[in-house]
Amino acid sequence: MRARFLLITVCCWLSFASAQWLDTTFYVGPMPVYLCYSARTGRIYCANVNDSSVAAIDCATRSVVARIALDNAPAGLCCDSAGSKLYATLPYGNDVVVIDCATNTVLRSVALGVLPRAAWYNPLANRMYVANGGSDNVSVVDVASDSVVATVPVGSGPIAVCHNPVTNRIYVANYNDSNVTAIDAGTNAVVTTIAVGQRPWPLCCNPQNNYCGNTGSQDVSIIDGATDSVVATVAGVSRPLALGYNPTDNRVYAAGYDSARVTVIDGATDSSIAVVSVGRKPEGICHNRTRDLIYVANSYDDNVTVINGASNQVLANVAVGDQPGPLCYDPIGDRVYCANEGDSTISVLRGSAGVSDDATPAIFRPASSVTLIRGVLHLGVDSRQQTAYRAELLDISGRKVMKLQAGANDVSRLAPGIYFVRWEPSAVSPRPSAITKVVLTK
Repeated sequence: MRARFLLITVCCWLSFASAQWLDTTFYVGPMPVYLCYSARTGRIYCANVNDSSVAAIDCATRSVVARIALDNAPAGLCCDSAGSKLYATLPYGNDVVVIDCATNTVLRSVALGVLPRAAWYNPLANRMYVANGGSDNVSVVDVASDSVVATVPVGSGPIAVCHNPVTNRIYVANYNDSNVTAIDAGTNAVVTTIAVGQRPWPLCCNPQNNYCGNTGSQDVSIIDGATDSVVATVAGVSRPLALGYNPTDNRVYAAGYDSARVTVIDGATDSSIAVVSVGRKPEGICHNRTRDLIYVANSYDDNVTVINGASNQVLANVAVGDQPGPLCYDPIGDRVYCANEGDSTISVLRGSAGVSDDATPAIFRPASSVTLIRGVLHLGVDSRQQTAYRAELLDISGRKVMKLQAGANDVSRLAPGIYFVRWEPSAVSPRPSAITKVVLTK
């Protein structure tokens, strides 16, 4: 009897702890497969396959405010740095649809190659790169004119795209050829083709290297950003379907779909430093930069594992909807959105346990903190500590674009649009003190 009581107590506590992280769950549309955040509108956009639509979610109210009908089922979403236009790839229409984020209306469609899926925005060139899996090439779309300015041949079955802002190169994973194509974003010319493991799929990068998850050979290839050659291979990652980068601790996370584990790779040593047990069939990874937390969506167990980025300790397994997968972070509301493909819902997770947001680090709201920057961004001195401010500039997807130092920072090469200044930890607090929204103009 006592054992039964203890079991009931433990189960109730686990359920309570999980509920502390979950904010809400709501219907979004049949089979949501991709999420994308727009800082300008404060909305997250969700691609719904089974009704060929995109749902616009207001992050302030955490509700669907618009549904945008498309001609075919969307596969990938991508937003420009201004947050004004959303691009939805339509594999069975062989085009990409351009959506006005302010009005939630379709502006136009742009013809691409065959079976376009993965898309990536490059803020340095103000261009979008789309992998065409059926025609084995990449379409380069100029965002200003919404026109294709180049078509770059790559390997067979391009399935993923990634941009390294340090080298300004585009990397494309070619699933059938087991290699990665490196493209110079300035010239749209192929720099080299890099042999990696078998069946490469997910890609991500840090300032030094690029990472490729190989689902066939069950490992991760690490590509040197300067030489475009494989410098290390991390073995034992069972079918890595998702990679995620943590810039706070310079770590890369590889989700082993068949092992219910996440391998943590140190970005400095290019070696595995931890293996974290998560739920079964993990297929989505997201980093909360404000709190340095890693969220892993476990599609078979219908939950999300929350991991401390510094210690690699599991903080919670949060019950969500059926078959969770895609994840997206809202830096203003400090929430992670999880698309549940099985029951057509979105679960919203807090940045910390508890129903109150009192512990949330200070985040300046757009209405009171938008700063216009033209050419040069200046950082000053913290009057309380008499130390120079240090920070990093993030694009609307949360990816670090450049390191900022005290004094003048030249941002004239960046595309106009919305960015975030993320202040680095100080001597007083190990966590970032604030995120400030800025608008770069010409």
